[in-house]
Amino acid sequence: MNKKYLLLLLSMLVACSVQRPLTEAQSTQSLVKDIPFPVTDIKQVKPGIYLFHCDELCQMLPDYEVDNEGVETVWRTTFSNTHDKQPHNIIWRNIVISKPNRRVLCIDRLIKDGKSLGYLYVIQGEDDRFPQGCHWDVTDHRLMLSVANILENITDLSVEMLNSIVGKK
Repeated sequence: MNKKYLLLLLSMLVACSVQRPLTEAQSTQSLVKDIPFPVTDIKQVKPGIYLFHCDELCQMLPDYEVDNEGVETVWRTTFSNTHDKQPHNIIWRNIVISKPNRRVLCIDRLIKDGKSLGYLYVIQGEDDRFPQGCHWDVTDHRLMLSVANILENITDLSVEMLNSIVGKK
């Protein structure tokens, strides 16, 4: 009886060790599937931060916008005074929650030469391929305050990008 359990345990360990982490190309392709509009080119700038380009102007309305001073305006409210088209000096931000992949995508985009470009921030605190360490599920609604703090901190990076493109500050 003990041999059966030992054999079962060993086969489970072998099966777990065979699972390989995703390659960079597979990881990027997985992210592109979660973006709700077509992306032409995407490349990793830093871990968890990607720069993307679109061949055309993305018409998707934002969840909120960020100006070149870092002031955020929420769009999804009743008393919203919104634009029909994205101004050139405003970042439009969308938040995409991917429960199956246990990640939150923050998509900051702006207009340059009639095309959309921007940063994709990947907030992922849970990954089954790495069982050790502290994990938290960023898609859990009880942890949204922590995710909101992260989003507030990454706003500065997008404001720097906007100001370098628009030429202010």
